[in-house]
Amino acid sequence: MTPPKSRRAPLFLMFTTLAALAGCDEATPEVGADFEAEATGDPAEEVNEAGTGAAQVRANNVRSRSAGADTSRPIIQGLNFGDQDGWVRHNTVQVVVDAKDDVDVEQVCITWLRSCRDWVDFDPEGVDFLLPRGMGPHTVRVWARDAAGNISAMARGSVGIDARPPVDGTVSATPIAGGLRLDFSGFSDRESGVVGYRVVGRQDGAAPRCSVMSAIYWEGVEAGVTLNGLQAGDHALRVCAVDALGRMSQGTTLNAGPRAESDAPQVTSVVIDGGAEWVSDREVDVQVEVEDASSVERMCFSEGRSCSAWQDFRAETTVRLSAGTGMKTVYAWFEDAFGNVSEPVGVDVGLDLSPPTDGTLSLSHAPSGVVLAWPGAADPHSGIAEYSVRMAVDSAPSDCRSGAEIYRGPDTTFTQTGLTSAQRYGFRVCAIDTSGWTSTGLTGTITPLAEYDSPVATRFVINDDMVETYDRYVELSLSATDATGIARMCVSNTPTCSTWLAYQTTFNHTLATGDEGTRTVYLWLEDSLGNRSATPFTDQIDFLAD
Repeated sequence: MTPPKSRRAPLFLMFTTLAALAGCDEATPEVGADFEAEATGDPAEEVNEAGTGAAQVRANNVRSRSAGADTSRPIIQGLNFGDQDGWVRHNTVQVVVDAKDDVDVEQVCITWLRSCRDWVDFDPEGVDFLLPRGMGPHTVRVWARDAAGNISAMARGSVGIDARPPVDGTVSATPIAGGLRLDFSGFSDRESGVVGYRVVGRQDGAAPRCSVMSAIYWEGVEAGVTLNGLQAGDHALRVCAVDALGRMSQGTTLNAGPRAESDAPQVTSVVIDGGAEWVSDREVDVQVEVEDASSVERMCFSEGRSCSAWQDFRAETTVRLSAGTGMKTVYAWFEDAFGNVSEPVGVDVGLDLSPPTDGTLSLSHAPSGVVLAWPGAADPHSGIAEYSVRMAVDSAPSDCRSGAEIYRGPDTTFTQTGLTSAQRYGFRVCAIDTSGWTSTGLTGTITPLAEYDSPVATRFVINDDMVETYDRYVELSLSATDATGIARMCVSNTPTCSTWLAYQTTFNHTLATGDEGTRTVYLWLEDSLGNRSATPFTDQIDFLAD
């Protein structure tokens, strides 16, 4: 693996501690939460924040008895904590006191309390001091004393204990042509704080530790970086936060790399079940056509506007629709070898999980055939697409796949001709919806007639065709023809008839009662095959009163 050619110089982390003279405000708690304050040393040597106390009183008494005694107090010009720059890893710290005096500074008293009794020899190179337990900043108070016993004003400084490394956050990677943009968020350090970041990586194997100097891609203080000049392909990266003590976090790892091209795949088509508007099964076939400058590697399908179930790219696959009848929208995303993702493409398809309901079926005679009519089928979802009519000898087909299909189409009537008279035929009519569901079907049987024509009356007259009569009792005369012979007739004074009689050519009939006027007589004929007159034959005569 080759890191980027241009790289920043190593990061030097600094945290400056301010040491102030007495009178400065405290900014942080003095003691960790788990520590109890207790004064140590000789009470006779005690000094307080004002630089007074038993030790100072004793010094004043000595000077008052000595002619020409030194009365100038030492001056503390500054405090620091060795080379730790304000933060240490544990509670042992070296306090360096910058103090001057007209003679010599002999002792210092260091404490985290507001008064001090424990005087130690002054060493300008530093004095070891044990801080109270507890993470975070602590206040340190210092007094200096010269050979004459003069005590300085109190000096105060702050030093923090940071025993923990930073906490890792998240890293987002945005591939660009020839490089990679990294953005960091959420890295933190409760004590000394995050002051910088380091990025390490390689192309073979797992991401290296941040301590591997040869693997450094970048280090700096910004919460993000653009890495240019990376070799093509994925890099195993680790991003570590650095605190003020130089301690690094474990690091957040990721795999990312530059793109040879940054154009998203172009989706030519997404087709569900060959372009079907409605389907009858939740498992549907999907065919896709996608183009890309490099290669399409992955795809994702979802009925929502986001997708996480990525799979290897295939031109043909299956997708499981969500439960429930109705319209669905399936969205598709495609990703190429460099992580470029297409905009989602949505395809609508209806899911119909129930067959149509049947209506009614009627069968009627036709010459050497039968007329079928089946109104009333319905489908509330995908709708009726067509019907299938099947026929068998003697009885109806047992289901919508049995028998011979004699019709398939959208009409609700069909006439089947060329049948044998006196042979019984059975029929089944099935409705098929747009999704492919088939109804149970309607059944019926019928025997075709040898001929279908109804009898024809060639002569039908009242009283030998007279125009008037004084008697309501009249004689009807008729003659008729039919291919198979006339069997019955029905005569009525109204346009309806329910009483059928054997066929006769001459018979008596009683006209309707009432006042004078025209009387109409209606006649229907039926042959031996049951063919009846579609409309009645009629004759009229005027009825006159005496």
